[in-house]
Amino acid sequence: MAQHIKLPAIPTAKILDLCAPPNSVGHTAAEPTIDPTGESPLLYAVFRGHAGFIAFAITLAILCTTAGYAIARQRTRRPIFCALFIGSTVGIVTLTLWGPVPSTSPPMCTVNRDLWEPFFTEQGLLNAAMYAPMGFFGALATRRVLFVVGLGTLLTVTIETTQGALRVLGRGCDTSDVVMNTAGLCVGILIAVLMLAVRQIDDVRFLAVTRRESYAALGVFATLVMTFSLVGITPDVVNGTLAVKQASGAQQQAIESAVHEYFGDHYEIKSVQFFSGGPGGSGTVMAAFPTGFVEMNWPDKEKLTASLTTSTDELSNGYPLDDPVSDTFDESDARRLASRYAKKHAAWGTADSHVSVFPVGKRAELGWMFSWRRYRAGVLMPMRLDIQIGPSGRISQLTADPVPDPTVPAVSISRDQALDALFTTIRFKEIFQDTVATKTAELMAVSEHGQWRAVWRISVSGEEKNALAYVDATSRKIWTYSVTPIR
Repeated sequence: MAQHIKLPAIPTAKILDLCAPPNSVGHTAAEPTIDPTGESPLLYAVFRGHAGFIAFAITLAILCTTAGYAIARQRTRRPIFCALFIGSTVGIVTLTLWGPVPSTSPPMCTVNRDLWEPFFTEQGLLNAAMYAPMGFFGALATRRVLFVVGLGTLLTVTIETTQGALRVLGRGCDTSDVVMNTAGLCVGILIAVLMLAVRQIDDVRFLAVTRRESYAALGVFATLVMTFSLVGITPDVVNGTLAVKQASGAQQQAIESAVHEYFGDHYEIKSVQFFSGGPGGSGTVMAAFPTGFVEMNWPDKEKLTASLTTSTDELSNGYPLDDPVSDTFDESDARRLASRYAKKHAAWGTADSHVSVFPVGKRAELGWMFSWRRYRAGVLMPMRLDIQIGPSGRISQLTADPVPDPTVPAVSISRDQALDALFTTIRFKEIFQDTVATKTAELMAVSEHGQWRAVWRISVSGEEKNALAYVDATSRKIWTYSVTPIR
């Protein structure tokens, strides 16, 4: 039941970095949002603001269960189990073939080599719980184990294929979902078989499948294979999606070198871990200090993010600079320290760049964030350099991404033309329905399939929803957009 919104062939970390406002880059990441009602954060994020759909899904399941009971009562000795089997199956189809926001990314299916990973994730357990009733009631209704296993497996494979092929659904194809759906199905079947055994009911047939059912299953499977081929669903093979592992020797050496480059020998590294999750084994290497940490993207080893302090320990844990700090330390003093550090450790970010300063806190009680950005012909380059200087004159946050200035095609689409291309899409007009309050657009360089392009990053605020979209500044192509409800 995964819901994916992807930018095609654009590194996620880099896009998130481009989307962040300058005064937010380098700050400690916010903790995951937890719904105060105690609901699952995953369910809350997917279904929040869609009470109408939830009511529809429940009503449909009840109606199908009722109709199934009326029909089964005339044809079987177990009408209640048959009705519940139908209702649980309809519920699965309804929940998995619906998405609040369509995806504009190309058809893709994530193939996770780590078969055990989803067993330790909330999403995986929810998937298993969703299919367990189908297996349980299916086994009690039919008393045919292999039939229910085959039917449930074909259902989950069909759903995942449909999610991968029909991007308008806004869902994602993922083999981890197939693994957990099938596991939940089998758990439900096992519970039903054990319950029947305890009650000494011995009419369970484990391998009973008719020839017609076998042919039908083969036909469905062949159709799914053809769909994969004809639609052009691209397998995205990964070693893991949420795995946290001990860093390899090369990863540890790389981040130790980066820490030494920016902070010398001031910090003691307690541990180094690797957070995988991107295509081709990419991810993030993190070095933990007694207080604070440093992260570096892998395998590019370009972007480094350091969070060295919390709001209360800047004086003791921030990176000290050589200059003494007076009692009247202010923004101009912090600017001098940040500029001196940048020229010494990150000269690549200061040449031909514009520096902006933002107070951290309402009254700069946490210091000032200095952000270097470079523009070429009006296009924001991908280079990023952000340094936060605390009130004690120490560095508390740092983001360094020394991407060389790329050459991008000439810009031929104006800001107004990009906005027009976005708002003339039927789906986008339906989402906002003339409730747009503000629209901002910035021209920036972004990599697509290894080629740098100039794109308009458009931020839209409405009465109930916000949206972020990317429009190619040469072809008017809408790369992707995402919509989030306002709380």
